[in-house]
Amino acid sequence: MEDTDMIKIAEKVKFWEKQDEINKELIPRVIKNHKLITKISQRSLKSAEIISNIKAQNNKLETDYKSLAKRINKLDNLFKENEEALNNSNEFLENSKNIEKKTEAIYNEWKKSKGELRKLTKLVYIFITISLVMSVVAVYGIIN
Repeated sequence: MEDTDMIKIAEKVKFWEKQDEINKELIPRVIKNHKLITKISQRSLKSAEIISNIKAQNNKLETDYKSLAKRINKLDNLFKENEEALNNSNEFLENSKNIEKKTEAIYNEWKKSKGELRKLTKLVYIFITISLVMSVVAVYGIIN
């Protein structure tokens, strides 16, 4: 073998030794990054599932809220109609017991629906707050 062949082989050996050192440094980093990316992906999927569930619950609450609001409006209108009937009735004394019972029943239903609406409104605010907190936690979890 010639000296130039020996030099080339020595250069190749030196190159592969350096490459081996680089690989010893890089491979653990690549593995660590892969594990981190896998964790982030899992957290992201879980967060997306949680957010999807919260959105579904929020949609149901919004639907319930709208339904109760319609019922309250209807009951408000009925209550107003009964009030007008009481004020304008020529036969107030004869019909007062029936009108009073109807008005009381409507008022109780209206009061009950209004209480349900308040509870539902509180639940909506709680779910919105929870979703915001969970979003922040999810984002914080992804960052860390």
